[in-house]
Amino acid sequence: MKTVVDFNVKRQERIKAEQDAEDLAAKEIHTLELSSHLMRISSSLHGLLPDLMLLQAKALELNQVLKKKF
Repeated sequence: MKTVVDFNVKRQERIKAEQDAEDLAAKEIHTLELSSHLMRISSSLHGLLPDLMLLQAKALELNQVLKKKF
């Protein structure tokens, strides 16, 4: 009887370990997907930086012109 109980306990532990491993793998995949999205966003923002700096310079020029006129 004790052998059957031990077998069932070991079986439940193995099933739980397999479920935990599957959950961990799913979380790792999700983390990698999020990382990929963040890298693309970062790349896009980095590409916009020169345009934003140019826009800021033009805004400063326009501000100076408006200050002189008014």
